Amino acid sequence: MEIYISLAPDGYYLFLSFVHHTADGVGEKDQQDLHLNDTSQYTHTSSSQAMEDELYIHFKLSDRSVQTILAVMLKPYPDSYLTKLVFNNGFKSTKDDQGFFLIDEEPQIFASILTFYRHGHLILPEIFVAIRDSIINKYLLPVEICSHVRHPRSTTTTTYITYVRLRGANRRITFPPSTEPQLRLCTLVDPLWNDLPESKNSGFSLSVLDDQGCQYVMKSCLTVMNWLVANGYEIERWNEIEQDADLKKVHTTTTS
Repeated sequence: MEIYISLAPDGYYLFLSFVHHTADGVGEKDQQDLHLNDTSQYTHTSSSQAMEDELYIHFKLSDRSVQTILAVMLKPYPDSYLTKLVFNNGFKSTKDDQGFFLIDEEPQIFASILTFYRHGHLILPEIFVAIRDSIINKYLLPVEICSHVRHPRSTTTTTYITYVRLRGANRRITFPPSTEPQLRLCTLVDPLWNDLPESKNSGFSLSVLDDQGCQYVMKSCLTVMNWLVANGYEIERWNEIEQDADLKKVHTTTTS
């Protein structure tokens, strides 16, 4: 014997079918219809689901993200756009197949709108402050429109680079009162050492040694290079054998 069980679409009848197989293989079918009187569990489940659906309101934004708020948070502002959208049956609205309200809005702006419904204050991200009045009018918020909107501060960033060339040398220098020249390590700096702001606190001595007025720092190339690195310069090239180096410093200033 085979038993087949099926439920009617309306959920009130249960069909039981019995098939008895005879010796010749022919089946005899017997069907019984049972009426299901107790449907309280189904009714309870449906009611609970409906209450849960009404408790939270879901909004799907332009980028397909979803933001949610308790329905009770909307009711203190009956004349606002979202409250009319949700609770006014005569108000035109668009929903998707999940029942989410479709809203054409930036996620950051809409998050601020929902914050207003929760806390009573409209706080917008800095980049949207300039369109604050437009947002208030769009969502019919009971917020005072400012006659003077604080615009985002504009800033200007300026970048420039200082390049320095160092060349080590051995020069004979006479130190008074002696008249005998002494061989000393020194460094030729381009641009002139005195033209670099970092030279002011170095304490390095200078000397002019030739007819062309070349200015030498009375320190080795390595010492001068280390001083500049300690003051923000980067080494682009360093030839230890030739005692020759190129450095640069990036300066960035921001004004508002």
